[in-house]
Amino acid sequence: MRLKTPAGLLILGLALCCAGLSAKAQPEALIGAKAVTSVTYDEVKQALADVGVVEIGDRTADVNFLSFGGRHSEGASLQATLYACDVAAQRCRGVELISIIPATSLRAAQIIVGSIERSAFGIDAKIFDIQNRPGAVAVMITTYLVYDYGVSDQLLTIALEQFFKVVGQTKGFMLRDDPAHADLWARKEP
Repeated sequence: MRLKTPAGLLILGLALCCAGLSAKAQPEALIGAKAVTSVTYDEVKQALADVGVVEIGDRTADVNFLSFGGRHSEGASLQATLYACDVAAQRCRGVELISIIPATSLRAAQIIVGSIERSAFGIDAKIFDIQNRPGAVAVMITTYLVYDYGVSDQLLTIALEQFFKVVGQTKGFMLRDDPAHADLWARKEP
């Protein structure tokens, strides 16, 4: 078969080029275990502390998904649930950030959830029933961080700062809609 046309030569060149690729031809950083980065339990706790979360503790509800969290300010909790973990090494490749902000009414919560769903990329919001207060609701805001090669401590820090800016904006909107949120958030749970 003769390949005298430019298109034929291009196809032959691509075939020869691609046929010769091996694992050694791939960038070293993308091979095997080196391709995965992760965060340690301590790095997660430190990232939470760096954005102002206090009383950080173990908030694990399901033993398969370790969770650390605490209070950031009146009316907001923040926790990080860890996924794809090596328990022996205390390292995880995925992190879900969750904040729960009590609302004065279902209507207020619905407005906020709708606004976040329409305007915040990569952040989910839903109405959350508060277990120890019948009829009480909150806005639960979440984002899940996992990337092709894991979540690094630097990436977690940046994402957590951005996430908490959304939480702060949400609280601001809730206060403008109903100033009674301030009294609700100042209450200490029994």
